[in-house]
Amino acid sequence: MEPACRMCASGDAAPHHEEAGHRYFKCRGCGFVFLHPGLTAAELEKLYQEEAGATFHHGAEIAASHEKDHEARLRLQVVGSILATAPEKSALEIGCSAGYLLSRLRDQGWQVAGTEMSDDYIRYARETMKLEVGRTPPDRRFGAVLLFNVLSHLPDPERDLAALRARLVPGGVLVLETGNAAEVAPERVGHFGAPEHLWHFSEPTLHSMLGRIGFRDIVVRRFNVEWQRGMIRKLGALRGPSHGIAPAEAGAPTGRAGPSTALRASLKRRMANRFLLWLRFGMGRLRANPDHFCTLFVTARV
Repeated sequence: MEPACRMCASGDAAPHHEEAGHRYFKCRGCGFVFLHPGLTAAELEKLYQEEAGATFHHGAEIAASHEKDHEARLRLQVVGSILATAPEKSALEIGCSAGYLLSRLRDQGWQVAGTEMSDDYIRYARETMKLEVGRTPPDRRFGAVLLFNVLSHLPDPERDLAALRARLVPGGVLVLETGNAAEVAPERVGHFGAPEHLWHFSEPTLHSMLGRIGFRDIVVRRFNVEWQRGMIRKLGALRGPSHGIAPAEAGAPTGRAGPSTALRASLKRRMANRFLLWLRFGMGRLRANPDHFCTLFVTARV
């Protein structure tokens, strides 16, 4: 029996995609894509704590602080105009990871707080970044609520966004980022991030859901991520064993790398990361439409 759509409750859903032994269905009515069967709360909790899941690489993100900070800067450039209209400079970020974006907002004079499910991230955000981060949000309201690539992980997106709307002061703004995997063929998406990515959205499903919750002034901005993903695949192929490239630099002596070797490797990594981010936020402006796999920046107001 086909499952009911988790967005519109229609029973008209068809198999859409299978990944890592998990199945996604797509509603023929509203176009929402959802994992079925979903994960239990205990299964989700286990994933959030794992180091080597399809999405969660805590140590790698913490170690790549320069790269993640640069990504946070680019995200804030995209949504800066809407944040400038927030009725007060206070922000809550849901799923803030290690806290790089919150740290940047704090440097701009914002009062910030965040939530996170990974104990590794909470520890780093509190002890190293000196941020107010915990499992649940503080009991106060904010001028802005932010969710970057978190919506697909929420147990119940509509219910959870409605609860977050109640945490916004009058005129407060919502900023979220998520993919448009429900708009395009699975082969354009490639990796769906099963099983921790429970849902996949389109611009119409986002408009519909946010409208039901009571948000207004909904605006969607797109960046084509196929340029970035294509280059990541090429770089992965170049690093593969078939190309005979060792983990260390070609010609470097075996054993522990010296300071100059480590510095060169770090600079190369930073340059590669900046190039990949340019492919997303620079080249990503090209062919940014429903025919291509995009990341969607969505802003709305209460």
